[in-house]
Amino acid sequence: MRVVNQAKLSAFIEAYSPALVRAVEKYPDEYGYGIEKVPLVVSKMRISLEKGDYNHDSKGFRYACRDLGIPHTRKAIEAFIQETP
Repeated sequence: MRVVNQAKLSAFIEAYSPALVRAVEKYPDEYGYGIEKVPLVVSKMRISLEKGDYNHDSKGFRYACRDLGIPHTRKAIEAFIQETP
């Protein structure tokens, strides 16, 4: 059973928010929204991460993973945000 550690999820989101801003600024053609929409996107991504229903293939995720020192893979993200038995 997948159990998300809320503190680790919050840490991921704290890294993801500025990472997404960087990605939107640097690659505006790859994102269908501007920086003003980042808070909304981040809040929706938190819900998706909690459900396990997310796409990690964006530059925002890549930057967040780099900032957290974890590989940019679904397996590493899941290991980071889940409870440790």
